[in-house]
Amino acid sequence: MITIVPTKELPEKPDPKCIYVPNIEDDSMCKKLNRGIETFLKEFPNEEIVCIRHDDATVRTKADVVEWQIKEMTKTHEVGVVGVIGCACLYSSCTWWDPNRKVNGLGAIKQGGRRPKQVNGLTYVDKDGKPIMEDYEYAMIEHLGVIDYAATVDGCCMFFPRWIFEEGLRYDEWLPDFHFYDADICCEVLSRGYKVGINTNIEVFHKSSGEMPPQFNKLRENFYNKWNNRIDQWPISRLTKFKRIENGRII
Repeated sequence: MITIVPTKELPEKPDPKCIYVPNIEDDSMCKKLNRGIETFLKEFPNEEIVCIRHDDATVRTKADVVEWQIKEMTKTHEVGVVGVIGCACLYSSCTWWDPNRKVNGLGAIKQGGRRPKQVNGLTYVDKDGKPIMEDYEYAMIEHLGVIDYAATVDGCCMFFPRWIFEEGLRYDEWLPDFHFYDADICCEVLSRGYKVGINTNIEVFHKSSGEMPPQFNKLRENFYNKWNNRIDQWPISRLTKFKRIENGRII
């Protein structure tokens, strides 16, 4: 298994089975990941599975176990992408974590970061009066199991079989910035007639605060407009009927 990680700077001890994709001018997440995919296809011809994750996400399950499980889920060419957390239906809010997640959410992940250490509402401070920080994590659990009927999965950690990239699947570089690329490629997978899967036997830790940028609503609008023209109706699910694109036209 090869891992693709978008990053601002290379680590001191790079993993030989990891493709690090640094920023370049006028970059977007889709452009970065497509560069990583091209490197994967050219330089690792014998690898069948690729993991695309954030640099603040860690796959805690052993790599050989992960690779075997993803191979099992994708070997019949029915499942085109696998994640660890997402949703069964993607509503017009375009985010898997919207209020419908109570009945719509799928999967599980360990979420965490750093925060001021507190006991009984009081913050611990050092001798200079600065808050003492501590690491924390908690389990975000929506629905456990191995699932092949998701609408989208979170882009902090996604797994793809080689064959789907050999068929031409890529991230849509029309989408700017660094959001909605995950939901978009899941919709592309569904539109090709494949399934989106989730596997909660794979443990992933995501060290992130999840803050949204000021332009988030504009990015959501871009994604909504693209898919609103290509589906029969919202929400998007495994049963959604997608319109075809021929010669650049939606038919």
